[in-house]
Amino acid sequence: VVLIAKNTAVWLEQLSRQYQRPITTLNDIPDETLAELAARGFNALWLIGIWQRSHASERIKQMMGNPEAAASAYSLVSYRIDDNLGGETALHALKHRAEAHGIRLACDMVPNHTGLDSEWVCEHPDWFIQSQVPPFPSYQFSGDNISGDPRIQVYIEDGYRNHSDAAVVYRRVDSHSGEVRYIYHGNDGTHLPWNDTAQLNYLLPQVREAVICEIIKLAKLFPIIRFDAAMTLAKKHVQRLWFPEPGSGGDIASRAEYGMTKEDFNKAFPTEFWREVVDRVQQEAPDTLLLAEAFWMMEGYFVRTLGMHRVYNSAFMNMIKNEDNAKYRETIRNVIEFNPQILKRYVNFMSNPDEETAIAQFGSDDKYFGCCILMSTMPGTPMFGHGQVEGFREKYGMEYRRAYHDESPNQYLVDRHAREIAPLLKKRHLFSDVKQFRLYDFANEHGHVNEDVFAYSNRADNETCLIVYNNRFAQAHGRVHKAAAFMSDDGNLEQTTLAENLELGTASDSYLVFNDMISEKDYIISVSEIEERGLPVILDAFKYHVFLEFRKVVSTAEKPYAELAAHLAGNGTPNIEDALNQWIHRNVIDALNYALEPAGLHKLQSETEPKDVRASLTRRLTALAAAVTKSENFLQPPQPVIEGIACSYANAITLPASTGSPEEDIHKYGPLLILPFMKIMREIYKQHDDLTMRNRFIQERFLTDTLNNSMQALGLKQKTLHRNFQLIHILTVIDKDLNYAIDSSPALYFEYLFSDIDVQHFTGVNKFEQSVYFNKERFEQLISWLTLLAIADCRSNPAKTKKAKIKRSKELNKLKIHAVAAAEKAGYQLGSFLRNI
Repeated sequence: VVLIAKNTAVWLEQLSRQYQRPITTLNDIPDETLAELAARGFNALWLIGIWQRSHASERIKQMMGNPEAAASAYSLVSYRIDDNLGGETALHALKHRAEAHGIRLACDMVPNHTGLDSEWVCEHPDWFIQSQVPPFPSYQFSGDNISGDPRIQVYIEDGYRNHSDAAVVYRRVDSHSGEVRYIYHGNDGTHLPWNDTAQLNYLLPQVREAVICEIIKLAKLFPIIRFDAAMTLAKKHVQRLWFPEPGSGGDIASRAEYGMTKEDFNKAFPTEFWREVVDRVQQEAPDTLLLAEAFWMMEGYFVRTLGMHRVYNSAFMNMIKNEDNAKYRETIRNVIEFNPQILKRYVNFMSNPDEETAIAQFGSDDKYFGCCILMSTMPGTPMFGHGQVEGFREKYGMEYRRAYHDESPNQYLVDRHAREIAPLLKKRHLFSDVKQFRLYDFANEHGHVNEDVFAYSNRADNETCLIVYNNRFAQAHGRVHKAAAFMSDDGNLEQTTLAENLELGTASDSYLVFNDMISEKDYIISVSEIEERGLPVILDAFKYHVFLEFRKVVSTAEKPYAELAAHLAGNGTPNIEDALNQWIHRNVIDALNYALEPAGLHKLQSETEPKDVRASLTRRLTALAAAVTKSENFLQPPQPVIEGIACSYANAITLPASTGSPEEDIHKYGPLLILPFMKIMREIYKQHDDLTMRNRFIQERFLTDTLNNSMQALGLKQKTLHRNFQLIHILTVIDKDLNYAIDSSPALYFEYLFSDIDVQHFTGVNKFEQSVYFNKERFEQLISWLTLLAIADCRSNPAKTKKAKIKRSKELNKLKIHAVAAAEKAGYQLGSFLRNI
C-alpha cells in the first residue's frame, strides 16, 4: 500500500481553483485527478475530515481566533459522511471510480473520544469519563451554550475560553431533565487536553463493544482504516491516564482519586481492546487493512502482540531528518534480529497531519529525494502527505476549510518525483516484503563501517534490487559486502553476503551487469570481486543508487565482457551492450572518427574543383577501408570501387545548385560530405551474408554519436540531426537509385522506395480514415537528394558520352518535377500517387 493523506476540505478547494469550477462533493473529484494520483504511484487515498463534525468544536475554533474555521476533523458527531461532501452516495461513486484507477480509499476512525455534542454524548452520557461536580472548585462555566444538538447544552470552562487555563472537563446539561455532568476532555497526558472532545470510558464493556461495532461498520465502507491516537487505548495507558494505580498520582490532573489496583483494573478491562478489534475485523471484514497511529515505543507491541496490520513508524521521520543514522540502522538491525516481519508492518513517512510539511523538514533537493527513496524502497507502507509531491509548505489545520497560502506546484519537485519516485512506488512488490530483505554494513578498505550510508537489498519474483543512500553532507567511499544478522524462519540468526543474496554462484569468467534507475546507467563488475570484497560504491552528499535488472554474463572471445569491465573501471555507461559493441569495434569507430574528423570535412567543403575533391576523398576512403577491413577481417573493396565512389561524390559535392539540388548550398550540406564514407562502409559489410550484419554499420547506436558530432561540426542544427541521420541511412542502404525509374518505370521505383520502412518513417507515412498519406516537405527533400546523387552518379560513369550525361541529367530533373507534381495532384495520398506516377 502506498498511501497519500488528503485534508479533504482543503483538497476540494484546491481542485476548484485548479479546474476553475466548483468541486464540493467527493464525487466531484475529477477522474483526471485520480489518474494523476495513480500515475504518481499512489494506490491508497486517505481522506481526512469526511465525517459529520461537531458544531461545538466549530464554535470553539472560531471563538479562538479563526472566524471561518470548521470543526476539527477529530471532533465528531457521528460516523456519517458529511452531507456537504455528498453523503454516502458520493462516497460510493468516488470509491467505484478510484478503484478503476487502482486506488483504494482509507478513512480515519477516532476511537479515543467524540465531539462535545456527539450523538453518543446525547444518547449515552454514561459512556464517558466524568464526575458529578467540577474536579477543581475554581472552574467556572459562564459562557454561551455551544451545543449543536437541542437535547443537550454544552459549556466550556471560562479559563480555556479566555486563554488563561486549559480545563480537563466541560459541562454537559440535559435540556429536558436539567441533569448536570462534567465530562472529561480527551487527553493523552503529554499535551494540553483536546478541549473540543469528550473522553470515552474504556473501562465499560458496552463502550468497547460499541466502538468495535462502529469499526466493523466502517470496514464495510473502506478497505483501509487509520486509527487516530491508537496508543492511548492500550491497557497500560488507559490505566495510566484515567485510573492510575494508588500512589502513582496519575498523569492527568484530578484523576488520582479514581485510582485502581492493577488487579481491579484487569478485572474490568480483561483483554486488550486492539486485540479484540483485530480478531473481530478478521472474522467480520477480513479484507480490511488496519493502520494504527501509535507512538511511545509501542510500535512493536502493536504489531507483534496486538496483531495490528500496520503501525506508524515516527522513528523514520525523526531519525532520518536529524541524521541519527547509526541509531536508525540499529533500529532496523534490532527488528530483523528479533522478527523481520515487524519491519513490513511499519508505516514510514516524512510528514503527517500533525507535523510540519516534508519540504519544511527535509528541503527540496537531494536529501529530500534520498529520504523519499528510502521510504519508497523499505519494507512497510510509504505514506506521503497532502501537497508533498507539489512541494507545498503550508501545514493544514484539521479545522481548515481552505489553504491560506496561495502556493503553486514546484515543477522541479513534481518532475523529479515522476522521474525518480513514481517508478519505484509502482514496483512496491519488490520492496515491501521482508523475507529476502538484507541490511548491509558499508565499510571502507580498513573495515570501518560508515553508519551514514543505508545499503540494503531485496528480492521478489526473481527480481533483485540494491539501494545505497548516503544520508550525510559528506562523501562516502566503501563496499557493500556483508549483511547484518537476521532471524531466519527456523528461528536461527543468520548472516549472508551480497554475492549470496544476489545468487551469483562461482565462476571466474562471470560478470554481473546491473542498472542504476536514477542515473539510467549500466554497470559491470566481476562476480569474483563481489564474492571476495563486495560491490565498491562512491556516494557524494545525500546521493543514492537504486540498482535493478541484475544479470550474469560470461566473458568470451566473441563477447569480451572482462575487457569492457577493465575499460570502464567501475564507471557507468548508458547501455552495456552498446558499450560492448563499441569496445569490440573500437578500431572501426576510431577509423570512422578519423575519417569524419571536422577539419577534413571542412577542407572538403572548401574545395571547388572535382578533381581535388576526388583525390582527397580517394585517400580518405582508402584509409578508412583499410582500417575497417583489418579490424573486421573482411576483404578490402577493389580500388576501382573506392575510386568510383570518390568520383561520384566529388561530382555531387561540386555540382552547381542549378542542376537540381534541393538547397542552394547543397554542395556544402552535411549529409553529402558524410555519405561517401557510409557508402564505403556498406561495400565492406556487403561481404557478410546476414542482411542485419550488412546494415549494422549504420544501424548500430555506437555510430550515432560519431555521425551526429560530424553533422554538428558541419553547422547542422541540433533539431535536424535525427532527420539527417535518417536521410544518410536511406541514401546509404537503398540499392536502386533514380536511374532505375527511367530505365524501368517510375511506378516500380517508387513502389520499391516506399516499401522501405526507413523511407516510410522519414516521409511521415501515416494512415487516416482508411487512406495512407505522406509528408510533402519530407518527400520533396528526399526526391531532391535522390536526383542529385543520380545525376552525380551519371556524370561519373566513364562509359557514357558527354551528350548522354547531359540528356540523362535532364531526364532525372524532369522526373523529379513530375514526381513532385504527381504527389501534389494525389493530395499526398500514397495509393493514388503510386497509381498515377
